Amino acid sequence: MKKETYLLSFFIALAILIAMVNIYFAPDFQKKETDASGFGISPPYVQSESLVAGEGFSQRIRVLRGDTGRKQKVVARVDSQELLDWISFKPEELFFAEGERTLWVTVNVKSPVNALNGEHQGYVYFAILPAEGNTSGVGINLGARADIDINIIDGREIGDDTITEKVIQLNNDTMVDKLRGRFLIRPYSKGEIYYIHPNLDIAYYLVDENDFRPLLDEVARGIDDNLLMKIPLDETHFFGIDTDEDGLPDDIEMSIGTEIENPDTDGDGFGDYEEIMSEFSPFQVDEVFETDKILAENLAGELLLQVENKGQLWYIDPSSAKRIMISDVSNFIDIVKTFALGISEDNFGKIVK
Repeated sequence: MKKETYLLSFFIALAILIAMVNIYFAPDFQKKETDASGFGISPPYVQSESLVAGEGFSQRIRVLRGDTGRKQKVVARVDSQELLDWISFKPEELFFAEGERTLWVTVNVKSPVNALNGEHQGYVYFAILPAEGNTSGVGINLGARADIDINIIDGREIGDDTITEKVIQLNNDTMVDKLRGRFLIRPYSKGEIYYIHPNLDIAYYLVDENDFRPLLDEVARGIDDNLLMKIPLDETHFFGIDTDEDGLPDDIEMSIGTEIENPDTDGDGFGDYEEIMSEFSPFQVDEVFETDKILAENLAGELLLQVENKGQLWYIDPSSAKRIMISDVSNFIDIVKTFALGISEDNFGKIVK
C-alpha cells in the first residue's frame, strides 16, 4: 500500500512538471516573456582587440522583437563622426515581416590605411519603427545600443607625417573628378591642406608658403583686368582692413581701382560695395558692370594672377563660381581654411593612389 502511494505521488508530480513545461514553451507564454523586454540585440557590441590599419572585419548581430503582429522597419545609426566612414551594414535596409521575431544584420568595419593607433570608440544605435508611416507622432518606438570598441595597430602615431611627398598621385576616378580644383582639409589628420590639380591626377600637400609659392609657379594662370572683373566677387570671404568702411577691403579696392578712402568713388550716392554687388559700375553713373557666369564656371578651381595690376592672387571657388582674393600669401593657410572642403580619412584613402 505504501509503495502504491509513492508511485501515485511520483506520477502526479511528473504530470505537474510536464504541464509546466508545456505552458512555458507555449507561444502565448513566450510572447509575454519577450514582450517584457520589447526589443533587443545580441551581442551588444562591435569590437576588435587588434585591427591592422587598412584592414577590416565583419560581425553579425541578432535583432529581436517582442511584438510580431505587424511589419516593422529597423534602422541602424553610427554615433561617431570618425567611425561613420568605417562602418556599413548589410542588408542596408532591415524589415521584420509580420510574424517574424528575429533578424540578422552584418556590421562591416573597414579602417583607413592611415588610422591612428589605439582605441576608437563609439556606439551603434538600433531602432524599430513602423514600416508604413506612423500617424501617432512618435518616430521611434524602441531602441537598443551596441558599443563600438576597436583597437588599431600598425597605423599612425600622433605627430607622424603621413604624407612626406609634396606632390601626391591620385586615382583617375569620378570622386577625383568631382574634387578637381578644390582645396581639401583633413580634419582628423592635423588639419592637413591639399590642392587638387584642375586637370591632372595629382594633389599638392601644402604646409606653408614655401609649398604654396612653387604651386603658384606651376599652376597659376595670368588674367587681365577686363576678364577678371567679369567674375563675380565672393563677398562672404572678404579679409583685411577697410579704410573707408564701404564693405570692400582695401586690397579688393586696389585690385578693382576704386578709392580706398572714399566709399562712393563715382559720387552717385550709391556706395562702391553696393554698386559692385548689384552689377553696376562704381566709376560711371548708371553704367552696368556685367559679370560672365560662363567664364566663371570655366575657370572654376583655377588660381589666377592679376597681371595688369600688382599680381594679386585670386581663387575661383568651384562651389560658387565666384572669386576669392588670397591677399596674404604668407598667411594663405588661414585664408584657405575658411573655404576648404573637409574630407574624411576613408574618402582620402580612396582618392590617393
